[in-house]
Amino acid sequence: MGVGRVEQHREAVKRGIDMFDCVLPMREARHGKIHLRDGTHINIVNSNFMNDHSVIDATPLLHSVAHI
Repeated sequence: MGVGRVEQHREAVKRGIDMFDCVLPMREARHGKIHLRDGTHINIVNSNFMNDHSVIDATPLLHSVAHI
């Protein structure tokens, strides 16, 4: 326990851990924070995203998705 930050989750997954009990990701999501694959994040409750309907992260998650 005590794992909550995105970096901590990534490291745990690399080590084979696949189950987490943490409130931090949900708390951040409720406040509009979206973590991107490149390690950055955006806050969608900011006014500059109010009328932005573009894709949040256009990079496909899986190789197979890129070919659909």
